[in-house]
Amino acid sequence: ALFMTVVSFINCNDDSEPCPEIDFTTRTFSINENTPAGTMVGNLNLDFEGSYAFAAGNELGVFSINDSGEITVASNTLLDYEQYEYFELTAQVSVPDCGNQSIDVVINIEDEVDEIYRDPVFEEVTVDRSVVYGDADADDQYMNVYYPTMSQERRPLLVIGRGGSSSGGSLDFLEDIGQTLAKAGYVVAAINYKTDKTGELNNFVRNILSTQDFRAAIRFFRRDAEENDLYKVNTDNIFHGGFSSGGNRAFELAYQDEQNYSSVELGIISTLGGLEGERGNPGYSSDTKAYLNMGGSTQKIDWMDAGEIPVVAIHSNNDPEVPYEFANGSYGSKAMTDRAEELGIDNRLIT
Repeated sequence: ALFMTVVSFINCNDDSEPCPEIDFTTRTFSINENTPAGTMVGNLNLDFEGSYAFAAGNELGVFSINDSGEITVASNTLLDYEQYEYFELTAQVSVPDCGNQSIDVVINIEDEVDEIYRDPVFEEVTVDRSVVYGDADADDQYMNVYYPTMSQERRPLLVIGRGGSSSGGSLDFLEDIGQTLAKAGYVVAAINYKTDKTGELNNFVRNILSTQDFRAAIRFFRRDAEENDLYKVNTDNIFHGGFSSGGNRAFELAYQDEQNYSSVELGIISTLGGLEGERGNPGYSSDTKAYLNMGGSTQKIDWMDAGEIPVVAIHSNNDPEVPYEFANGSYGSKAMTDRAEELGIDNRLIT
């Protein structure tokens, strides 16, 4: 436990008003673990004006106190029942022309039951690395699949594309999100997709093939659910997204349809197998329930139409490379969620 004490300074002066009487009863409060920062914990309920501060025990800055004696959560990082079952505090109140006393405060932390799909309820994660998900290009069509080792539940799936340039990128950047979500009960497929190391493809063809790879990976899991059921995916709860340039590719998958292209472009797409493509696992749907953008952008924001799938976007507003809002013809996460809001599409922006 951490120890804090509320000390009130009471120092009488013969020429001043009588100092207020202090109720020294220990104040006891209770809050749930993971309570958000800014939440009110309790009030010391001293009926006089003064200034308050924590004199001890708040070295890690878990709580704050204002001049009304209200205690709030300053940082919830340590509000974890498994680490601290309670905090013992001491506060300090200063009254003009009066001295000091102390009031003990105890804040009990209530244990919450971990919730699957929100909390890390599974300790062990299995990772199947370099799984080939298509039959068109084994050098590009591979993924790392993360899933909870002991779970037998039907699991939601997130298919997420790597960042990097057209010549390739690393799946290592997606390791943390794969591990974290798998511990919460998800299957996460961190996918590589079409690259062009030689520069032989034009951007349009490469982008279409990349989006088709996303579709092939999604279809892989619907096929697995029907044939082998290795990953126990709930095929009604499949989501997709991407990191950086992968977010760009994932945007096109989310809001792509034939009306976005000219007749010449549709002719090229037709030679590549249509929007669905011919890059693996035919006969299964590549639809998803929502799109996750992690620091990506798009030049095709007008592709978003009313009634389309929700978007969740995570982006730094100080991103030095990819615009948070708009720059150089590209629309970032803030612009995407603003557009979604205008169209009535469910959205959330995490900055």
